[in-house]
Amino acid sequence: MILVKLERSDVDYPLWRKKVDSSLFRQNGTTIPHWACRMWGIEKDFSNCASRNRPESSVKVEFKGKQYKGWVTIAKEGRKTPAYRLWYAPSLSYELKDVFVMSFARDIEDRLRKSNDLTKESIENEIPFWEFLDIEYQRDEKQFYFQAYYTQKPVFSEFV
Repeated sequence: MILVKLERSDVDYPLWRKKVDSSLFRQNGTTIPHWACRMWGIEKDFSNCASRNRPESSVKVEFKGKQYKGWVTIAKEGRKTPAYRLWYAPSLSYELKDVFVMSFARDIEDRLRKSNDLTKESIENEIPFWEFLDIEYQRDEKQFYFQAYYTQKPVFSEFV
């Protein structure tokens, strides 16, 4: 019997379904796509936030009922169009590693291979699966909501 993941019905704010990638673990953040920036009003609210040190860059991020500090910044230099990034506290990155075990394990494998220079092929092509993180944004509260939408069952019994 094949089970199909149903769409969420508890979405309260505009949503971006992000494919989980190494940026979430390695950089404690992610670039926000232009279409999501427009949908959320990010360009209007964070156009002068070139640094996390600016108080107006501060946001809240909620995941699994816990609150984390976050920041939205803009990178303009050397770009045709600005790039906005969502950053969060390292403690949230640890939580994401626990939830998205398979993506985190694949990221570790990729780093180990690159340090040994053994592969030129994309690790996602060789070990294909996707996990997804739903990201909602409540503009008036400057609050992001993270929800694990799809996770891959870990195949590494000792890694969990």
